Amino acid sequence: MLSRCHAKFVESLTASDPREGWAVIDGMPLTVSDFSKDPDARDGRAYRHWGRGYKLHAVFDQHGVVLRFEVCPLNVNERVAAGRLLPGLECYVRRVLADGNYDGKPLHQRLEGRPLKLYTPLINNYAGPRTHPRRRRLQRLMAKPIGAHLRKTRDQIERQFGLFGNLGFGFKGLPNWVRRQHRVASWMSLKVLLYQAYKLAPNCGA
Repeated sequence: MLSRCHAKFVESLTASDPREGWAVIDGMPLTVSDFSKDPDARDGRAYRHWGRGYKLHAVFDQHGVVLRFEVCPLNVNERVAAGRLLPGLECYVRRVLADGNYDGKPLHQRLEGRPLKLYTPLINNYAGPRTHPRRRRLQRLMAKPIGAHLRKTRDQIERQFGLFGNLGFGFKGLPNWVRRQHRVASWMSLKVLLYQAYKLAPNCGA
């Protein structure tokens, strides 16, 4: 039910406004206490420190509309989540911007044969002789002025996603009673639906 509601919101938010084919993928840590007995929570990187809990992986367009998302334990690599989210994106999305956490040969292989292109900085700015050809092209691209433009564009779009936590009904942290992965996923799905409703309200004249 929640997934169908989300699909309807995305359809409504993207149908009336022409899109430019840009999107960003990013992750938001959903931490719990280190003393939590939640068996599904895992240790992982949470911003600039280690934490315990989950992470919301989300793809959003240049207007801040959340196109696809999923909740994983905190130890799930960003590239693994991206490999599930990116192939099913809306057909108008042609370029996805991300930070260096999403750089890697397997993810580019996963996107082969699709019109979608992933743009990330390279880890240590290195592309070895056996890496994916796409990473070598990105290495050359990021060294040009267009690379700086892509990074600036990514930052601008990510500011839209920051609104998700600034709104009164936005994400302020997991309540103590929201534990186990399926409950965290349902909680975040409702938060995303509220956010999508907020984005839709101006289009409805509210």
